[in-house]
Amino acid sequence: MAFESLTDRLAGVFKKLRGHGKLTEADIKTAMREVRMALLEADVNYKVAKDFCAKVSERAMGQEVMESLTPAQQVVKIVNEELVALMGGSEAARLNLKNKGQNVIMLCGLQGNGKTTHAAKLAKYFIKQGRRPMLVACDIYRPAAIDQLQVVGKQAGAPVFTLPGAKPPEIARKALAHAKDYGNDIVILDTAGRLQIDEVLMQELVDIKEAVPVDETLLVVDAMAGQDAVNVAKTFNETVGVDGIILTKTDGDTRGGAALSVLAVTGKPIKFQGTGEKLDDLDVFHPDRMASRILGMGDVLTLIEKAQSTADAKEAEKTAKRMLENKFDMNDMLAQFQQLKKMGGVGAMLSMAFVLLVAILLVCILAPVVAPYDPNAQDLTQVLAKPSAAHWLGCDQTGRDIFSRIIYGGRTALVRAVMVVVISVIIGIPLGLISGYKGGLADTIIMRCCDILLSFPSLLLAFVLVAGLGRNTFNAVLALGIVYVPMLTRLTRSLTLVEKNKVYVSACVSLGYSDTRILYRHILPNCISTILVQLTLDVAYAILDLASLSFLGLGTLPPQADWGAMLDEGRSVLLMSPVQSLSAGIVIVIVVVSLNIFSDGLHQYLDQAQTALPSFRKYEKKFLKKKGGAADGKPA
Repeated sequence: MAFESLTDRLAGVFKKLRGHGKLTEADIKTAMREVRMALLEADVNYKVAKDFCAKVSERAMGQEVMESLTPAQQVVKIVNEELVALMGGSEAARLNLKNKGQNVIMLCGLQGNGKTTHAAKLAKYFIKQGRRPMLVACDIYRPAAIDQLQVVGKQAGAPVFTLPGAKPPEIARKALAHAKDYGNDIVILDTAGRLQIDEVLMQELVDIKEAVPVDETLLVVDAMAGQDAVNVAKTFNETVGVDGIILTKTDGDTRGGAALSVLAVTGKPIKFQGTGEKLDDLDVFHPDRMASRILGMGDVLTLIEKAQSTADAKEAEKTAKRMLENKFDMNDMLAQFQQLKKMGGVGAMLSMAFVLLVAILLVCILAPVVAPYDPNAQDLTQVLAKPSAAHWLGCDQTGRDIFSRIIYGGRTALVRAVMVVVISVIIGIPLGLISGYKGGLADTIIMRCCDILLSFPSLLLAFVLVAGLGRNTFNAVLALGIVYVPMLTRLTRSLTLVEKNKVYVSACVSLGYSDTRILYRHILPNCISTILVQLTLDVAYAILDLASLSFLGLGTLPPQADWGAMLDEGRSVLLMSPVQSLSAGIVIVIVVVSLNIFSDGLHQYLDQAQTALPSFRKYEKKFLKKKGGAADGKPA
């Protein structure tokens, strides 16, 4: 993925800064030196990297940062702002196209950079906007170039104009007349690939621009070319004159220096970026979003846009109808997973889900600041008020602001869900470790107790416990915490059974370590990745179960804001004012889905990143040296 190495380097720099309570001038100079090296390693132009670090240093040494309580965060903020400015500002560069009449876009670039493919991508991009693009085959030199354009044009759903035996300027003129006759408002010229030293072919581009009125000249540049891509862009701009850049292969293993250097060197903005091989993999280049990715902050807006673009409205309606008719099957589920897969790779999904969760968490923590009203304040003049500027989501049947109650309800839901998981961890993990490691009678007793608890539906068991303990918030949390104990116990036990047969455990036993030390210092750390994934899912389950208890009147007591209670309160006025129930339900879905996506991504990430702990290697060597065995426990 683009900028991955740069992101890692910058993350290391900022981590060091966060270790200082107050920053000194020496700290900032050291950090900027590392930032400059990171930029150079990412193939950023030397002058660009130098000027960038100079601007950041100048701002970072100001009074605002030096006297701040969070100086490291201030530095990150400055770096983010300067990155955005370096790549073109907060607004994405737009194409200079007319709403009426014909528009001509000419693509140019080196051989093999993907002009033909991106011509089709552009065509599909415009088709989605309701335009009628036409592709023009101006590459008469490369074998099968016309055939390739016809294939990708058919895939994109755009017509392709060809004129065998003619020169590119003539082809462009005839194509423009043809497009006018057939109502094509956007003409995309796919020119031949060339070297910047090929004067004849470079002149051909100039001749095309003289033959037809070109509105946009877009240079297709390979991001994997690094600094050379910037030099190519500079040469083409000086010779032909370009209006913008299409940066391809940004999804590959690229250092990304071209994106950071091209505007500063050429003065021409990046307008599109190719993010894959499919025709849908073309995104508008947003400097602010790219800066967020580089700094490891994720890109929530792009996730939302991808979700909107990949979701088929008719298919969604069909799926919803099948669910209502109780005909939803595994084929429908497979189709939903395929739609989700189109939204990006695991790393992108993980980062985006994490950013969304952090945003929700911050809103809940800052509820007194963010919420416009007291969640329990009643205004009888605003009973069942519709959404307005004063009350964004309207008011409920007692005149309370729904938006404020949603925010405070999130605080309630998240805190209680975490408490449920903490209770299950305190009880379940020790029981699972003991059961798996000790075996025998202890294992039998613990497992039979877990089997008894698991034989009841979790929500029903929670009802019984709450009814027995009494109706209040703490008892609801405690009941669910107990309900979740058996699942975590069994998981920990199964992981322990696998780990206790490994060589490092035998090594620890032979060295005379206590059972407690072996369990908590060696076995548990090797199981923690899987347990963390399960705990993330448990938080999502706890939010749903707690909302269910509140919906049934066994959870949070009124008037405290709670999503489940809001669902229940909104039932009586669902036809008159559905906003209360719908908003609470939508927020629950968003949080639970985000937690599930994050959990899935975390699982795959930990599987890839997990390495043997140092203790394993250290004690394995000691043990093998003592026993004279091999690494798998068999005789050498």
